[in-house]
This record gives sequence, structure tokens and C-alpha cells, in this order.
Amino acid sequence: MKSKTSLRDDMPLTAGFIDQMRDAFGVDMINSAIKGGLAGDGSFYAKENGIEIGSRPVEIAGRAVNGLDMAASCLAKGKK
Repeated sequence: MKSKTSLRDDMPLTAGFIDQMRDAFGVDMINSAIKGGLAGDGSFYAKENGIEIGSRPVEIAGRAVNGLDMAASCLAKGKK
């Protein structure tokens, strides 16, 4: 069953972070990464409010990036 709300409404922190990444790196680069993640290449994955989209990246040398830390950092700088 489809949600009656948009992903932007359901995942506001993720949407805000994506908006900031588009501002910083360009719409084409970020949209390409999102499309790749949705296609299963591991270039984009997000989980918020129990919703998961994209594909989990392959772990490289035990390193991972926590999007919550990144989003909190961006919000602390007064961005969107």
C-alpha cells in the first residue's frame, strides 16, 4: 500500500540533508547517487522513521558514515 504522504514528509531529516548535499555538490551528482542507490549499487541509502530507501553500501575496511552525525553537523551550522 502506498503512503498518503511524500518521502519528503516522512523523512524530513533525510530530505534536508539531501537538499544540502545538492547545494554543495550539485543536483546532477546527488540525483545520480540516489538513482544508483535505488537501483542497488550502494551509492545511496537512508533510514528514517522506520522507512528505508536505497541500498546499503558495502562495508569498506570497517568504516561507516552515520548520516545522523552528518545531519546534526549541518543543522548546527544553521543550514536548512
